[in-house]
Amino acid sequence: MTDFKIVCTTQVPLTQPSTHAHIVCVGVDKDYDGWADEKHSKEQVIRNIEAGHRYYTIGKVTKKTAFVEVVKCPYGCGLSIIRSKRDATRDNNLDYIRRCDWVG
Repeated sequence: MTDFKIVCTTQVPLTQPSTHAHIVCVGVDKDYDGWADEKHSKEQVIRNIEAGHRYYTIGKVTKKTAFVEVVKCPYGCGLSIIRSKRDATRDNNLDYIRRCDWVG
């Protein structure tokens, strides 16, 4: 089992950008320097989680860890999505960590 630290996300708005964006890829920090070393697609994350690997974030202020889970979209679009497990902490939530700035 491998643990992957997520440091950024790329989200794509569908019909309502402010209320219904989906994470389409995440940046994974492999050398723990705070920057994304690898880009993992949502599908890759889902496959890895289903195979027993774990993805997580760490809050910058609280330093709390939130693991990522696969769920059905709560807005009824029928897609599987990834989200942080609920822990009442905002700064480790996938929706609030920085957006990836992919070059190339």
